[in-house]
Amino acid sequence: MSTEFNMPDLGENIERGDVVSVLVAVGDRIEEDQPVIELETDKAVIEVPASIGGIVEAVHVKEGDSAAVGQLLLTIGSTESAGETGAEPSADPAPVANTAVQESAPESAPVPPIAPQSATAIEFNMPDLGENIERGDVVSVLVAVGDRIEEDQPVIELETDKAVIEVPASAGGIVEAVHVKAGDSAAVGQLLLTIAGTVAAPAASA
Repeated sequence: MSTEFNMPDLGENIERGDVVSVLVAVGDRIEEDQPVIELETDKAVIEVPASIGGIVEAVHVKEGDSAAVGQLLLTIGSTESAGETGAEPSADPAPVANTAVQESAPESAPVPPIAPQSATAIEFNMPDLGENIERGDVVSVLVAVGDRIEEDQPVIELETDKAVIEVPASAGGIVEAVHVKAGDSAAVGQLLLTIAGTVAAPAASA
């Protein structure tokens, strides 16, 4: 994509000037705010900076020309398309070679494994709530399948005949199943959640 760079407003009521020198050429890569033209006005010789970066595709003025504010100075091409097309030919073969190295590396130099973890399913039942509370109504379920929970994290809000209480989990892990829902009546000992806990196995000796 090409962009036309026109003479910017030079301020101080300067409308035009004479081109002393052109500081870039076709094919040059320029950066934003890089000086590209030296212009002599009736007050001073100033450098005109580019408003964008890219590749110079065309220069529309030369030394000795008179250039006015708004006049076309350069056509600048974007570097993005050039970078994309230039990178593709060399990028294809490289991953093949790298993949071979990466695949063979683990075989020649195995790394001692980290202590594995095994998942164990834990059934979390309604705990003894004390104060002769035998059951209650589920106000809300505070977790969902797939959630990671911590031990003692509230998982159920239960309304008893005395108060609304939060029932904490007895173990941490990943919630595999929720066996109650809002509005259910849940009794002490009733299955509330199935939790996949992780138990670290002893690490193999070196």
